[in-house]
Amino acid sequence: MRIGVIEEIAELLSQLSRGHSIILVEQHIELALRIADRAYVLDRGHFVLSGSSAEIRGHPLLPRYLAP
Repeated sequence: MRIGVIEEIAELLSQLSRGHSIILVEQHIELALRIADRAYVLDRGHFVLSGSSAEIRGHPLLPRYLAP
């Protein structure tokens, strides 16, 4: 996907989330945290981090769970 398309999708999801609850499963962590109010990080089927997007973004263990 082109970057422009990703940004367009992000904007549409942000608009949609203002009136609806959305479950977004996304590999692009910055995109997901920008859109989400709350975030959950899974590792091998278990929740390892959860909280507001700001809490997750600044969590010291987040890099451990990001793909190389």
